[in-house]
Amino acid sequence: MKKQGPKNSQEGRYSRRKFLLGTTATITGFSAANFFIPKAALGAEKMSKELVVSTWGGSFAEGVRSAIVEPFQKETGVKVHLAVNGKVEEVLAKLKAGSMAGEASYDVVWEGLSFAYSAIVQGLVEPLRTENIPGLKSVLPTFNKLEGPVPWDPGKEVHGAPAEYVPRGIGYSAKHFPDGLDSLEALWQTPKSGNLGIFTNTQWQMANACFMSGQDFNNIQDLDKIWSLLKEQHKSVHRYFGNWAEGMELFENGTISVAPFIGGRAVGLQRKGFDIKYFKPKEGWALNADLLLVGKGSKNRYTAEKFIDFTYRADIATATSEAIGYPIATKNLIATDIVKSLPDYDPTGKLEGVSLPDPVYWDKNMSAWSEKVREIMAG
Repeated sequence: MKKQGPKNSQEGRYSRRKFLLGTTATITGFSAANFFIPKAALGAEKMSKELVVSTWGGSFAEGVRSAIVEPFQKETGVKVHLAVNGKVEEVLAKLKAGSMAGEASYDVVWEGLSFAYSAIVQGLVEPLRTENIPGLKSVLPTFNKLEGPVPWDPGKEVHGAPAEYVPRGIGYSAKHFPDGLDSLEALWQTPKSGNLGIFTNTQWQMANACFMSGQDFNNIQDLDKIWSLLKEQHKSVHRYFGNWAEGMELFENGTISVAPFIGGRAVGLQRKGFDIKYFKPKEGWALNADLLLVGKGSKNRYTAEKFIDFTYRADIATATSEAIGYPIATKNLIATDIVKSLPDYDPTGKLEGVSLPDPVYWDKNMSAWSEKVREIMAG
């Protein structure tokens, strides 16, 4: 037992050119005049010549590049350098070093809610000047701090701009499980025909154990039961993986056939011809999301804010969702055929009944719990 740590279909694809030239309608308060960013902004602040954006790797980065970066560069003349996120600790360390030096390592960081909370409370990111990001008004209510408090961004100022929302589900090979799966039990009682993979994320492993044991993952009462379940699971794990690019590769080469997974990466595999199925467990699942953050000390702060605003534009948000396989959390998202086919798309935009991790609770316990989970994974 070995253990260790798109091209997008054009069918139904939304055309930015068709949108800009073929309609005069206003979408969620945006008129055609809002759809362009001048190469030199009016007023005291101007667009800079360059911008450094850090995001996820693999097909996700490819989607961000084609749907956001390239049109942004074409319209503004700003050169965008796209970097790939490392481990959470590494990205936080770079933000901290940039903050101390007075010059951000990254202008924009694309990261999850737990990361954002840590970066915000440590003062490693700039408050967003919302007047430069009118698109924030279009964010879905679940994530919109302009409409009410959100737990990952304490205080009065807005520090994070929501990007895509990401339910935490399970992926499996249709070849190995022709009768289908719908339960978290697949991560504990994997049939002999399949090989179990487990994502090393501490919060995700523990949350699944909470759903299995009927506990609230934001108020765990029986930790011993969680450790017992993870130890039991460890006996069946064929491979642990630490990032989604690796997880996709393990599915493709047949090393694993069932694992905790996310919809956008399942879409990426399907577009490559791999017969993977994806579901949200009937016992329960947690919702995550990514935020766009501006690094403390960024000399390109204004340009970073205009880049973020650009992502909420209807044509850009739609093209991004189609490219990365996850819905962008904006009311401006247009329900094209491809968007409607995304496994995590909620046409109501209400995301009713979802469970979000409490960042305060998890930040307080993460260090000790991560050490315990690593101990279990090591056997």
